[in-house]
Amino acid sequence: MTSKKPLSRVVSIVTSIVLIAVIGLVVYYQQSIVDYAVYLAYKPTPEIERMVERIGFTGDGKFRLYSSEPSIEGSSSFNKDCEAVQSEVNVLGCYTNNRIYVYNVQSEELDGIKEVTLAHETLHAVYERLSDGERQKVDATIDTYYAAHKTPELEKYMSNYPAEDKYTELHSVLGTEVGDLPAELEEHYAKYFNRDKVLKLYDGYHQKFVEVKDRADQLVKEAEALAKDVEDQTTSYNSATSALSARISSFNARASGGDFSSQAQFDAERAGLVTESDRLEALRVEINQKIERYTAIQGELQELELRNKELNNSINSKLDSAPKV
Repeated sequence: MTSKKPLSRVVSIVTSIVLIAVIGLVVYYQQSIVDYAVYLAYKPTPEIERMVERIGFTGDGKFRLYSSEPSIEGSSSFNKDCEAVQSEVNVLGCYTNNRIYVYNVQSEELDGIKEVTLAHETLHAVYERLSDGERQKVDATIDTYYAAHKTPELEKYMSNYPAEDKYTELHSVLGTEVGDLPAELEEHYAKYFNRDKVLKLYDGYHQKFVEVKDRADQLVKEAEALAKDVEDQTTSYNSATSALSARISSFNARASGGDFSSQAQFDAERAGLVTESDRLEALRVEINQKIERYTAIQGELQELELRNKELNNSINSKLDSAPKV
């Protein structure tokens, strides 16, 4: 009789190997399996669906978004959920514990800001899921681009983040706010959404802040120039009027004493005094006009400050909502 034990042993060994391989695959793809389960279970709200349409998410982008269970939240819930990532800058969204939260900005003139924030946070989820090789490639491209094109504004923004967050933050910022990126990055971002749509949304609301800043900078320069002109011209005016007063006093004294040899001499010197008086009067008018303009600039700067405060308050999740009647 032939023994079956060797065959049973082989089957057992093969089964164990297969089981170990399956367990290994499950462990290796555990996050992907969890992501897929979350993606299938997630039901987007109508608002999220509209935002997805405006952003132009691809299938891969929508998968990464929905597997992060995005939520649009009011200030109280948002600040609680994003407490761990609050920084010195206004935080409009966060990606934490595999979830995306976006602050529900109410300002209509900042239309598009929630969509851009949603895309930004989705890119954090994308970056977290990149393989080591993919991440090294993306990081190297970001490094090269950032070194050559960083601006003072971007450097200031990045200074709010620790070194370990440099690449994930730049990965999200460049992808949603900066045009004309290297082809490698353009191809990378195109896997997830339509960058043209996102950049258009970003430019639409960002321009509101830029306009206020640019106008304020322009007015400050003009005010500084006016202040210097007024100071210099006032000094010149005061010196010239003192000199003219002395000349007029001398002229009057000489006229009273009959010191002029002829009427022609009298008329000529008097005409010179009148000309100087007219020049100084014109200078006085000019100085007063500049002072009026300077005052008007200060008023406009105060209005711009209020405007800037209003814009920033609208994206400040720390502020309580106004009481309703």
